[in-house]
Amino acid sequence: MSAPVVEIVAIGTELMLGETIDTNSAWLGAALAEAGMPVLRRTAVVDDFDLMATALREALTRADVVITTGGLGPTHDDFTREVVASVLDRPLEQNDDWVRVLEERYSQRGIRMPENNLRQAMVPRGGEVLFNPRGSAPGLWIEHEGRIVIVLPGVPVELRTLGEQTVVPRLRARFPDAPPVRSIRVRTTGVGESRLAEQVADLITAIEPLDVAFLPTLAGVDIRITARGMPPAEADAALARAESLFSERIGRAHFGRAGDLHPAVLGRALQARGWRVAL
Repeated sequence: MSAPVVEIVAIGTELMLGETIDTNSAWLGAALAEAGMPVLRRTAVVDDFDLMATALREALTRADVVITTGGLGPTHDDFTREVVASVLDRPLEQNDDWVRVLEERYSQRGIRMPENNLRQAMVPRGGEVLFNPRGSAPGLWIEHEGRIVIVLPGVPVELRTLGEQTVVPRLRARFPDAPPVRSIRVRTTGVGESRLAEQVADLITAIEPLDVAFLPTLAGVDIRITARGMPPAEADAALARAESLFSERIGRAHFGRAGDLHPAVLGRALQARGWRVAL
């Protein structure tokens, strides 16, 4: 089975006001690409019932897997559950198992559970609760007309825990033949983007079907080289060959790979020569 089309609907007015950076979508994008299911579109929307419903409906017309993030809290401004239930035309039903989980957690802390936490146990009919060990809102997994709707909390530590422990493993099992998307970065400094593109223009064609993108930074220009739709061993070999070709062509302007920083690279070079720097 080929890779599914995956979309994210990121929910929260705080995202649109610039108060919160959407690290959830970034994490999901990286984790799902490694699993062979790259996210092809992300839609961000404010906490508005109609706009949220429209975003979800549109995503379901394009994607095999739609993941929503945010809007699962116990307060009046958290209504992703209601939106999902409305769009899928499934009534919300109380999940007694999750009610017991919540009651036990509050009991262990010696605190009375607020009544509004019961909202977090409401599940669209036929949906499966995904156990959340880090918070009071479970994730949801809903099979709907050949598509999968995954509803995740917006608190980053909760989303990542659910992603690592449940969502990504289940999607891997569901789409076992999806080849991973792998990338490397060739980091350069001291050469402008336009000049660098001219310098390696023929190599871009030579390494097809790998994709090449130029990413300017304050430190210089990174060249990202990506393998898609290839078996892991073949992808690794192709990327290694591409890195060798590009680094040789670029020469001294090439200073490292993804994650390498100027000070660290310079420090390693000085250590290799037995040199010291006094400030």
